[in-house]
Amino acid sequence: MQSIKNIPTTLWSVTTLLLAGLSFSPNAEAGRPLRTLKGIVMKVVDGDTIKFQPQGTVAGEKDLNIRMIVIDTPETKLPGKGGPHTQGYWGEAAWEQLQSFVEVGDKVEVEDYGIDSYGRTLGVVYKSGTNVNYEMAASGWGVLYIYCDGDNDCDTDPSFRDACINAMQKGLGVFDPSRPLPQLPFLFRAEKQGRPLSKFVGNFQTKKFVNPEEYEQVPLCDRVFFSSKAV
Repeated sequence: MQSIKNIPTTLWSVTTLLLAGLSFSPNAEAGRPLRTLKGIVMKVVDGDTIKFQPQGTVAGEKDLNIRMIVIDTPETKLPGKGGPHTQGYWGEAAWEQLQSFVEVGDKVEVEDYGIDSYGRTLGVVYKSGTNVNYEMAASGWGVLYIYCDGDNDCDTDPSFRDACINAMQKGLGVFDPSRPLPQLPFLFRAEKQGRPLSKFVGNFQTKKFVNPEEYEQVPLCDRVFFSSKAV
């Protein structure tokens, strides 16, 4: 393993804690959202995506697709050759879990952290003050998946790691020993879309990293993904 440069153990800089494979708008300051939006849930798309209509939306404006950051849920309609591809029961169960936290018509707040390469808004969703991203992680249906771009401080909030560890220990969600998820979402995407693993994987505890294909050497709840070794 090789050393990771400067991964503090306090405070969470969400601008650097993005799902691997997503490109982030550089306009947000580290750890601060571009803006906080109030509005209504128009659709629960899957386990980590909602359609959201901000207050003040005028006729003809499209709703925002909110991709909830720091979590990764099993796929339901993944584009790809021979697709769309689904992770079946696990994708549907994660979708149902998110619907237990937010429903169509609910008033929510979204912290906006920029736009990804698919045009989705990267965000943290709050309902009545409750962090829904965190609740998905705590339920075991939102797998912790942190990406550090290497250009900013890579701080991390230990509460998400603790939620991940607790879900694993209690066998919640995708970690249910009677029906464990066969393949993590990032592996499923790589396989179905014919993409090699390309993200270096850091260990939050040891501050070491391994090559992409060696990801199993790092415990799931300690993983931090990097686009290159030069961080």
